[in-house]
Amino acid sequence: ISLHIPLVSANMDTVTESGMARAMAEAGGIGIIHRFCSTEKQVEEVRKVKRAENVVIEDPVTVYPDDTLREARKIMDLSGASSALVVEKGGKKLVGILTSRDMLFEETNGKAVKEVMTKKVITAPRTISLTGAQALLHKYKIEKLPLVKRNGDLAGLITLKDILKKIYNPCA
Repeated sequence: ISLHIPLVSANMDTVTESGMARAMAEAGGIGIIHRFCSTEKQVEEVRKVKRAENVVIEDPVTVYPDDTLREARKIMDLSGASSALVVEKGGKKLVGILTSRDMLFEETNGKAVKEVMTKKVITAPRTISLTGAQALLHKYKIEKLPLVKRNGDLAGLITLKDILKKIYNPCA
């Protein structure tokens, strides 16, 4: 593993979990996740770091149109996401996006996602370049760009936040 800076955080339970490992990676170093927890917990910590590292999120947070806002908020809170892509139940076809802005003044948690989600979503093919994605985000003044296959199935997500992280942390 080559590093941009010779900085490694200790694999101690009081030092390196996903937060520290992400910060180290953004600075150009490496954070070693400690082994003093279950294998499942270690995998989850590594998954959090890898998810933050990529510009293309391969497995974005998803919800179904018939889910309640309560269920959607719980899923989003657990994953730390500010939005969720809405896909058909039993499939991967993208039908909308649910953002924190969509839910901002919603007081009824029992409402279905399909009642408040944004239905007209700007998408791009999975093969779009980073420059092309950046141009679409700018053109449509959006922060999230779902990537879809030709048949409309969800293939990933690019966020403005991740592009900015890449720009501001070139050594990551």
